[in-house]
Parts: sequence; structure tokens; C-alpha cells
Amino acid sequence: MASPTEKPPVRAGEQRTAHVYAEAFLNAAEAAGQAEAAVADFFALHDELFPAFPNAETYLTSAVVPVGARDEVIDKALGGQGSPMFVNFMHVLNHHGRLNLLGSIRQELRDLIDERAKRRRVYVQSAVPLTDELRGQLLEVLKRRMRFEPQLVESVDPELLGGFVVRALDYRFDGSVRTYLDSLKKQLTERSSHAIQSRRDRFSPAG
Repeated sequence: MASPTEKPPVRAGEQRTAHVYAEAFLNAAEAAGQAEAAVADFFALHDELFPAFPNAETYLTSAVVPVGARDEVIDKALGGQGSPMFVNFMHVLNHHGRLNLLGSIRQELRDLIDERAKRRRVYVQSAVPLTDELRGQLLEVLKRRMRFEPQLVESVDPELLGGFVVRALDYRFDGSVRTYLDSLKKQLTERSSHAIQSRRDRFSPAG
């Protein structure tokens, strides 16, 4: 069965370490009044620069490249453009041998930002795309039960055949929510069954 596109989970120890660095970075950036710029620079590095220049990520995270050489690359590539807090953080990671955790730190940083903004990503897998009506109903019931603002991350998996799967880290649905979700699932099942039958009719030979 397919699943939402995600990176493989990191080992527990690495995740804890990444969380420590992400929290220290965000706290320091907020205290210095540089949070918006520093966070934007961090995300731009990981989400834009590295995909465009994969050799840069390979070089910075390679254990065989000397620390001093990586420092030079950081200063040359980021020193004149990135916020001082972000550039300093990159040097700290370099000297602690943690540049290989950039991806994990990015995820932990995103989670911390969402948590402080009272947001929580909710992953929804469905057999067919959610309609605006079903999406609105799902958001409404989640808002009533969660302490966070739900941010839906949707994916389609035709192998589900009907309904949907909802997960949000450690969040668990209570009975009343489950009943409501079952009602929404029934609506989706009916839609997906209709879609499957329509595809069969399209490819069936005329009688």
C-alpha cells in the first residue's frame, strides 16, 4: 500500500539530537530578533539550494572533508547572504560534526514552529481526492477536538479502495470523532466505488 511521500524515519538518538539543535537555534534566533530571517535561510538552504546543487550537500556533509574547508565553503556561500544567526549556526553544526543532521534538524524545526503557532500537521490518505466539502467537514471536526490548528497533508492511494486514513503524530481520536470520521469515510467509499465503476465501464467492450 502506498503512503504519503516522506523521508525514512531517523534513528531515535539522531532525532533527539536534531531536536536539541533545532530548539537551541530557534530560541537563539528569537532572542536575537532574527527568527524570521534565520529560519527562512535554513529552509532555503535545505529546500532550494541543496536540490539545485546536490554536490554542495554532499561536500558539506562528507566526513572526509576537513572542518576548515567546510568553514570556508559556508562563509563563501552564505556569509554575504545569510543572516548572521543562520551562518553562525552552520559553523556550530560543522564544528560539532552535525552537518549530516541538517535534514532531521529541518524537520524538528518545522515541528517546533508549528507547535509554537498551535498548528499540527494531519496526514490524510484517501482512495480518491477529498472534495472541498469533505475537506471542510474533516477540518471542522479536527478543530473541535485538537488543541492545535490542523494543517492537512493530503495524498491519494487508490489501493485503499474506499474511505481514508488519518494520522497526526501522537494524536488519537476519541469515540465521537471516530463516529464522525466513519460517516465521512462512508461518503468517500461511495465516491471511490463510483469512480472505480466508471473506469470499468469506460474500458468495457460495448455489448
